[in-house]
Amino acid sequence: MLLGHVGGVALTAVGEREAEGLLGGAGVTAASGGAHGGPAVALGPAVAPGRAAESLAQAQRLAALAADGRAPSDRTLRWEDHLTTLVVHADPVAAGALAAARLAPLDGLPAARARMLEETLAAWLAEPGRPRAIAARLHLHPQTVRYRIARLRERFGDTLDDPQARFELALALRARERAPAGS
Repeated sequence: MLLGHVGGVALTAVGEREAEGLLGGAGVTAASGGAHGGPAVALGPAVAPGRAAESLAQAQRLAALAADGRAPSDRTLRWEDHLTTLVVHADPVAAGALAAARLAPLDGLPAARARMLEETLAAWLAEPGRPRAIAARLHLHPQTVRYRIARLRERFGDTLDDPQARFELALALRARERAPAGS
């Protein structure tokens, strides 16, 4: 059943049987789909029929993130598969402030160099203390990775060894990931 359009996005509520047809077994009750750069369908969490509005609101949030380029827009999206993205971007102003504060040591660098160090930082956060694994991940020589890590240590200092700071750095990188131009 078509509920209407919001911001050029068609909104509909679907039962579990219809959702199974869309995704091969997903039990959801609300979907938001449309063009305008968003996914064809964004499915909210499965809820009881009386809570369909909540699921629809979550589907709308997911569709909006896809339209902004912060979630994939080339496929059907299930709410459950994008929880991290939804959390990181729940408050875009706070996410932007966190990214700006935590990644400030990269400010002033040429854009290409900053991107290179961000890429290395993301790999280091995924593989801390493992330059060979980072090198494999980035398709670089281990010595190049060691050089880049030394540059990161010059800029970030002891924060690279603080678990809370590393968590915030990972969130900051996620907040900046796939952000539209000008964010």
